[in-house]
Amino acid sequence: MPADSWRFHLYIDGACHAVLVEALPYGSVTLWWRINVIAFNLNMAMKKLALQGSWVSKRMKAIRFHLVNLPGRIIDHARCLVIRIVKDHPSLGLLVEAQQRIPRLAPSG
Repeated sequence: MPADSWRFHLYIDGACHAVLVEALPYGSVTLWWRINVIAFNLNMAMKKLALQGSWVSKRMKAIRFHLVNLPGRIIDHARCLVIRIVKDHPSLGLLVEAQQRIPRLAPSG
């Protein structure tokens, strides 16, 4: 395995916590690796396209604690999903910016 490939493997293991279970049947290891690469790519796309700024260099653990694990409620009302979080939470501004940036990523046409 080339050195760059090995470094990438170690980086994904650390970034996505892609701990490989040795008891997986043959073929499942490849599927497990591909799922982790997809998760890694989605994470990088989210950081570069939706979050930007200083969040591009943050690890998934920081994103999880600041954005994903926020206390709040998801309310399904009148065919709309509403996410309610605390108004003065420090990550609220970042979430609003990311929410406004995502629709602009769609190709026009």
